[in-house]
Parts: sequence; C-alpha cells; structure tokens
Amino acid sequence: MGLEGLMRPRSIALVGASEKKGFGYWTAYNLLQSKDQLRIYFIHPTRERVLGQPCYRSISQLPEVVDCVILATRRDTVPALLEEAGEKGVGSAMVYASGFAEEYTELGRALEEQVKDIAARYGMNVLGPNCMGMINNVDRINTLGLETAKDCFQRKPYVGVVAQSGALANIFMKRAGYPVGYQITAGNSAVLAVEDFLEYMVEDETIRVIAMYLEGIKKPEVFYRALKKAALARKPIVALKVGRSALGAASASSHTGNLAGSHRAFEAVFEKYGVLQADTMEQLLSLSQALAAIHGNLPHGSGLASCNLSGGANILSADCAEQYGLELPRLQPETLAALARYIPSYATPANPLDATTDLFGQTDRIVGVLKALDADPGVGAITITQDIAAQATEIVRGMVEAVVESRGRGVRKPVFFNCITEMDRSLEVRALLEENGVGLLPSMPEAYQCLRSLMDYAVYDPAGHELETPPAPALGEGSTALSESESKRVLRSCGVPVPRERLAVDEDDLAGIDIPFPWAMKIQSPDILHKTDLGCVRLKVPDLELARTAFREILANARAGMPGARIEGVVVQEMAKPGLEFIVGVSNDPQLGPMVLAGMGGVFTELFQDAAMLPAPVNREEALSMLRSLKAWKLLQGYRGGAAADVTALAESIVNISRYAHENRDSLREMDVNPIFVYPEGEGVCAADALIVRTV
Repeated sequence: MGLEGLMRPRSIALVGASEKKGFGYWTAYNLLQSKDQLRIYFIHPTRERVLGQPCYRSISQLPEVVDCVILATRRDTVPALLEEAGEKGVGSAMVYASGFAEEYTELGRALEEQVKDIAARYGMNVLGPNCMGMINNVDRINTLGLETAKDCFQRKPYVGVVAQSGALANIFMKRAGYPVGYQITAGNSAVLAVEDFLEYMVEDETIRVIAMYLEGIKKPEVFYRALKKAALARKPIVALKVGRSALGAASASSHTGNLAGSHRAFEAVFEKYGVLQADTMEQLLSLSQALAAIHGNLPHGSGLASCNLSGGANILSADCAEQYGLELPRLQPETLAALARYIPSYATPANPLDATTDLFGQTDRIVGVLKALDADPGVGAITITQDIAAQATEIVRGMVEAVVESRGRGVRKPVFFNCITEMDRSLEVRALLEENGVGLLPSMPEAYQCLRSLMDYAVYDPAGHELETPPAPALGEGSTALSESESKRVLRSCGVPVPRERLAVDEDDLAGIDIPFPWAMKIQSPDILHKTDLGCVRLKVPDLELARTAFREILANARAGMPGARIEGVVVQEMAKPGLEFIVGVSNDPQLGPMVLAGMGGVFTELFQDAAMLPAPVNREEALSMLRSLKAWKLLQGYRGGAAADVTALAESIVNISRYAHENRDSLREMDVNPIFVYPEGEGVCAADALIVRTV
C-alpha cells in the first residue's frame, strides 16, 4: 500500500473537531495553520462551525472522497466511523483514541481487531490507534493532536522522526530549532507499523537522517528491507531501542540462548546494517541533528583531533576519548610546526591540543589551527570543546564565527562543537553552525560517545555485509533437542570438523570400539543438555578397565541427576587435541531470525561473556570482523609468544554454521558448538561438543 494519502494528503476530514482544548481542538487548530492548498473538512454531529470553519454532520456527507480521515473521538465510535470512511472510499485514517490492545483487556483487544479487519477489507492505511498524528514539514501539514511549536513550519525539513511513543516523539518538536521533516507517532501500530514509515522516509530524498524511537517491530521483512535500502543509500538511521531486559533468554537451553536476548539481537541487526545506536534521548536528538548538519560530510578517517581552549577541557577530552576508544593520533611533524605558528609560545602543539585562551577573539589564528589539523592525513574529524550558552558571550561568538570562516577557507573535514556541561544552547549560534555544516554535540562524555558512533558509521561499508530481507521465522511452539551425536552429524554435513565417535548402549559394547585411547565419554540423552553439570562427562579415559568404571558412573549420575530422562547410552569419542576454546552458536529470534554468535568458549562462555553476534547469514569478512571485536582476539593472534591460531578455519566454521541457520530458520531454535577447539595456523578446528534444539 502506498502511503501518499496519509503522509502527503491533499484533503483531510477531522471527525471530532472541537473548540474545547484537547485532541479535537489542537488537531483542528494545527490543520488550519497548514498549507493553503490543503482542503480541510470538519465533522461534528451538532456544531455548525468550529474555529470559524463550517462543519459537516458525517463522513458520508462530505462533498468529496478525502485522502485521509482523522478520528479524534472516543474508542467506541471508531469501528463505525472507519466503516463509514471505507464505504465512502477513503484510503487513509488516523485514530487518536486509546483503550485498545495497549490496555491488555478483552474489550481493548477486540476493538483493535475490528480496526484491523475494517482496514483489511477496504485496503485502508491506518495510523494508530493510541497515536497523536503526524507532522509533514516537507509539505507544511500538521495533524498533531496537541499544541505544537509555533516555528513548526520554519524549521529545515531534514530529519524524519518515527516513534512508538507520542510523548517522546513530541520532544523532537519541543527542542527549539530541531530540523523536523516528518514526525510520526505510530501508537499501537495496528495496521501501519514503525517499519512502514521508516521505509517511506528512507525513500524520501528530502530527508537526510532518520531518528527512530523503537520499542519493538511487527513487520520484520519490511524492517530488514528498509534497513537495507538505507544502508545502500548511505542514509543514516539513528535508533534508540528500549527494553534491554534479558528475561526473554531466561528459558534458553544453550549458552548462546542465554547470551543472546531480544535486545542483543536488535543490536546485532543494527551493527550489520550500519544503524547508529543511541543510549539516551539526548544522544538520539544530538546525533541525528549533527548528522543533518554535516549533510554527508562524514569523518574522513578514524583519527580525531581535539582542539580545546583550556587545560581542563584538554584533560577531559583525553579521558573521554580513551573511555570510548576514539583514536587521538600523533600529529605529523609538519602539522606540529604549523600549529606552533598560531598558538602562544608557552603552549605545546599536540593532540589533544590546548590552544589556550590566548586564541579568544583571534580569528586568523583559530582558522590557522583548524587548517593545520584539517591538512593532517591522520585526522578524520575535528572537535572543539566550547560551551555555547543561550546568552553566548562575545568570546564564544568570535570562536564560532572563526570556525564558520574556516569552512570557507578550505577546512574540508567535519567539525563538531561539544560542550563541557549541559545547558540551553544559543539558537542563533546553533543555526549559524548548522548552516555552515558544523555539528553541535551534547556535553562530555555523551559527546564523545556520539563521536564514536559517527566514526563507526563513517567506515561502515554495506558492500562488506550480506544484507538480507528475510521473513520472520515460522517457529513451532514446542522444541526438541538432538543428541550430541545427531548434532555433530549436522555439523559434519556443514563442513565443520568433529572427532570420531561411537555409541555404547551397554558396558560390553566398549570392548569393540576401535577408537584409540584416551577417550572422552559422555551421556547420550535428548533430555540432558548440560552434561558436565550432572557429572555425565569423563575425559582422558586411559584404558578399557577405567572406561567400564566411567560408563557405570556416567549412567548413575544421569539417573540420579535427572530421573526419567531418556538415556540412549554413552558416547565414546576420541579426545580432541587441546586448543583455544571458542564457542559458535545460534539463537533464533522469533522476529529477527537466527543470530550467529562467536566468542570465548568452554567454561569461560558465560563467565566472561566475550562474544560477538550478527544476523545470519554472515560472510567471511563479517566472521573475521566478529572475531576481531573480541577481547580474546589477542589469543587468536598469538598472545605473549603463543602460536597464532587458525583464524581462517574458525571464520569458515562461523560462515558455514550461519548458512545452515539461515536455511533452517523455520526449524532451528538454538545451536551450541562449545567448545570448538582452534589449533595453530594451518591446523584447523575441531568441534568437541554440540547441541542443536529444533522446533516441533
């Protein structure tokens, strides 16, 4: 369904127009402030006029089929009004009333199902229910059901805002000067979801950046498709995903399931598709506004030059850069020499740079400093620490004007102002900076967290990722675990090396096993998933006599630890040669699909939680990137004289497992390969243990 009738309507009818302050009043008022070409109709069963505008008695009596109907009425009136609009041929509607599925009552759910059914029958786009409408500043249309900033239509229409909370969405408009292009309050998303509006704004060429407040999604395929389009178009999306609870992972059978969780899955998707992640509303606002200001002039490299006008700010900058892993590169000799020409003799040219207060009011010297930093090949972006209060002093204005002038005198790399403290900003100064491509960030340390995100986005390359638009997995309700032997057969078919093994059903079978000692012996039961915890594993069994003893002990421990478990016997396995212990696993998110995880394995998996995760499938470069992000990467590289590990073989195993997960997304619930031993370079890997859980 196209969204033009909802997003860019030429005619709107408001049902429930009122002169009493509330949704009906503010929607009517805002509509009347909208563009002159918009045809507006008010509907009220008894009033002749509202705010000077004549009223119609019903939707049916309208003189034309409007593009969109807004329902600012009680929830019990909504189904009948939507039905009337559908019969009239109206293609879009906004429903403001609350009291639907968000109430978790039988009546609320039933009403929302009615809304869905009516929309489906008439092919109607519906925003809400439980929403506050939308602003389209691109075309000067305001349908919000609340008081709006008076400068609404004077703002630059650069940022598309979509939020599942009306109150939080309104914060963007409350922030003076924020360049809102679209502001969508999605509400319950009964018909149209956040993902639909996200995709619409990705395709709108007016919008430079998208800011998204996200609680959850309803249309995974649309979500992935929108993210892919944005990644390929290099249109930044800044997302604040709330709901970090790990409760969803509490019942997971595998280590991977316990480490994953729904929020972690969203973070993995964002990483794969290059979405900038915000942890706070301030970061969401500041990042999106700064990205709109620089208009695609992203950092030219990973190095940050920090320019400060006081020693205290200099120290704070260095601390924050280290905290967020930002590189403050050593400046080139020619850069240091150039800086020395502009800073006082008692100052030291360095990065971070304390240029001292001697530069206040010295435009040419400030421009000279910035040009020197801009010319350094190791510098990708420049940040200046300077508080810009609402009542900006002459000194601050002079600094800002010098930075603006530097843009016209050859400074090409992006420049950002960040502040020491949080305070009201001078709107005049902010506008001047943004008009000249300079971003204004929040106070430290949040400013440096934003810079970290900007640096990461600048180096993101969609060509290096497998960007899929898969549907949500069709997982069954129940689950069943494969035995270790069955799980390893799957791994072998995927090209992951596993040790030789045999199954001993009774003790006498041990004598006929042709695997040389020492042995690893483990219980085989689809009901016992964590064998070590129950004492059902014996390693380095040296001979047949001790193997018989181990067999009896394993069975006894299994029966005592889990009475009633189905026991198929004891697996005898050749002892895998020791190596570095890693884990490769899969957790299948019911909405986002299978997530492949890699990290430290063995007993350290949940202790250190050193793991990286991406949506399946992953390619070789993504697998290597996952490994490089681990703290354990140093071990793989050969820590303190140790041999470098076969990273290529480990990455290949990650790729193969991810492809299996992607191809079996409708049946695979969880998968653990733990430990997978990684041997010295050229010697490969070996999966010593495995667990696969499928849906039924």
